[in-house]
Amino acid sequence: MKKIILYFPTFLFFSFSFSVLFFTACSPRLTKETKKTAETTAKTASRTIVFPRDYIGDWEGTLMLHSPTKGQFQEVKMALKIHPLKDSAGQYTFQLIYGDGGADNRPYRLVAVDSTKNHWLVDENDGIKLDGYFIDNTFIQLFSIEGVTLTCFDRLENGVIYHEIVSAKQKPVRTSGGTSKDTPSVDSNPILSVQKAFLRRK
Repeated sequence: MKKIILYFPTFLFFSFSFSVLFFTACSPRLTKETKKTAETTAKTASRTIVFPRDYIGDWEGTLMLHSPTKGQFQEVKMALKIHPLKDSAGQYTFQLIYGDGGADNRPYRLVAVDSTKNHWLVDENDGIKLDGYFIDNTFIQLFSIEGVTLTCFDRLENGVIYHEIVSAKQKPVRTSGGTSKDTPSVDSNPILSVQKAFLRRK
């Protein structure tokens, strides 16, 4: 794995759908046009994103890095390219590119572990393989490196991939609780940085 410089410095849907349908069915003052709009809204909200099919394409945006002490301290151009590999069934490119002119190019691969269970992995082509799971229209990865844990989210919504990575130290900043059987010991981990990008199809 390349040094993750960018990663750190060195169930409302159901309620919404039910509310829309309930309101549509029970309000006598709704016109046909209003009912149609409400039904369309409910159908749009319930649309299931298929991974990685709906993620295929070239995506671009600006990655913004934030920390608790500095606020937003850096902006970097970012691209994500996801395309089927013609010679490998069930595999896709998962190419991450950072910086002007693609200075940091990471030609990873997305490989199906068990697509029926939405289990995938990102193969970095250097022996490192990072497992990820597609849950609630979001591809989620959680892994640790050199004492730091990173949680990565790539959520597709309204034609935009909302990319976010939260990095935190594995060593807790505080341990509390543990005073009784009903109060377990809990570790709190210090957040190092947050990355955010809004990626749109090129």
